[in-house]
Amino acid sequence: MAITYKRIRRKVLSGKDRGMEKEYMIIKSSGTYTLDDVAKQICRRSRIHEIDVKRVFLELQEVIKNGIKEGMTIQLGNMGYFIPVLSSEGTDPGQWFSKKNIRDIKIQFRPGKGLKLDKEFIEFYRG
Repeated sequence: MAITYKRIRRKVLSGKDRGMEKEYMIIKSSGTYTLDDVAKQICRRSRIHEIDVKRVFLELQEVIKNGIKEGMTIQLGNMGYFIPVLSSEGTDPGQWFSKKNIRDIKIQFRPGKGLKLDKEFIEFYRG
């Protein structure tokens, strides 16, 4: 397992080093696993057919969207959970909120213990 990184310069925005420029590491993507790629990998590891794996992911997408519309958190065991995230315009204290105040609603994934990575077991290369 290897991750390629690159270094970038950014100004420090707060703290004792505020205003100074420092270098930080960011991950350089090695590519993308598509739904087809994921389905093929799962098929190799199990007795499930590729089309069935894809169907489960498509159904999961709908279940997540419907649960979020009901205000639910979608917990997927140790893999993590999906939550709705809302951004809105502020109002004066005591003033009512309406849909007009909502700028955006997104679905955010928060990984659980099953997706945590241990940096001790990953190799890092400068790209």
